[in-house]
Amino acid sequence: MIRFKFMSAILMLTVCVAAQAQIKFAIGEPADGSTRSGIGQISGWAVSDTQIVSVEVFIDGASIGLVPYGGTRLDVAEAFPDYPDSDLSGWSMKWNYALLDEGPHEMLVVVTDIEGNEASQIHSFSTTGFNSEFIENPEDVDLTGASISIPEPGKIIVLGAVIEGEIVDIELRWVTAAQQFQINKVFREENNGEKENLAPRANAGGSFEVETGANATLEGSSIDPDGSVVSYAWKQVTGTAVDLYGANLRVAGFTAPETPGALRFRLTVVDDDGARDDDDVVVEVVDSSPDPQPEPEPEPDDNTTGETSKSLLSAVNDARTQPQTCNGTEFPAAPALEWDSDLASIAMQHSMDMASKGYFSHTSADGTSMGSRVFPYWSGTRVGENLAASSVNRSDSHVVRMWLTSTAGHCELLMNPDFTHAGVGAGYNTRNNYTYHYFWTLDMGG
Repeated sequence: MIRFKFMSAILMLTVCVAAQAQIKFAIGEPADGSTRSGIGQISGWAVSDTQIVSVEVFIDGASIGLVPYGGTRLDVAEAFPDYPDSDLSGWSMKWNYALLDEGPHEMLVVVTDIEGNEASQIHSFSTTGFNSEFIENPEDVDLTGASISIPEPGKIIVLGAVIEGEIVDIELRWVTAAQQFQINKVFREENNGEKENLAPRANAGGSFEVETGANATLEGSSIDPDGSVVSYAWKQVTGTAVDLYGANLRVAGFTAPETPGALRFRLTVVDDDGARDDDDVVVEVVDSSPDPQPEPEPEPDDNTTGETSKSLLSAVNDARTQPQTCNGTEFPAAPALEWDSDLASIAMQHSMDMASKGYFSHTSADGTSMGSRVFPYWSGTRVGENLAASSVNRSDSHVVRMWLTSTAGHCELLMNPDFTHAGVGAGYNTRNNYTYHYFWTLDMGG
């Protein structure tokens, strides 16, 4: 599966409305359903058409006090320009989550304005941690014999850490609101001397195209951070029915039907302790004849051509400015991306490099990562990238449809409102002795 590493900062616009709809506010941290440990933030934002006078936080029914209000939030000011002092609408405080018992908790936030109107919202969260509420001595944290596992993007597992003399495994997850990795779970030995089993991670591979009547291969993989995967099982979920061969193997295959359309397949893996995980891949069956559209200018032998494409960005914006469902999650319409010629230039260079050298990856053939390649062409704080490839030339709408139906993060990235500018570049080489001859790169900046 093609996965992405990109920087993002998301404003969660959960809105709580008082009886007279005068107060709007949202809790940023802790996120609903999240896990917290150690010292962290309790934060959010609040606006009123009069004046906010207090933000009080209760955990498990007990007040922990008033939270300082008035922090700078330019993002809220942009969303609510008609509310007074919306640029100073942030509230936050430090809190030691280790003071709470390990397990589930409930946080109530009550916002009050100058007229006495109140609005409230509840978030549920869990806590995890170590034996002490505060570890003062760095020597009590021993990682010399530990190992690292990265089962999926945004997740790190430290195996065999020794914390205050106790051997534990520590799961870290990337928290977008906090822009950092935070402890999500601590695995301890049970009474029988065994740690809780860590589930495996299934990877069904990246979405791809196959022509009608052609043979296709499904190649899965998996990671088990504390054991081994003992079984693989493929099944078809949607689309015109096909006969799968090797369905109980890591690599399976099928013959594409004569009818174009999307086929979804699911890979299930089971580890040696019975834990399992699923992952889906979408295979787009396409007609063997290309879409009717002008071909690029004829190219001399062994020559790669490229171009920037404002028309493809226009098709992206047509999709982006409408609500979309990405892999089962509803995304609201996002603002249109503005054309950036520098991003378009590096996007075209990458498409041409893939077309010329015959590969398909966010990492360039010389080993340069996506971020190292794109950031020199963008002055903002985050970049993101979508790729597409085909054995035949495709229309702009077809390329966008491939991204929207992907289960590997392409749709979510395309709908991310934190990106403001983009450039699109294409590269072509029909003589590169590779599966794909046509490549498209969408580079976005925020």
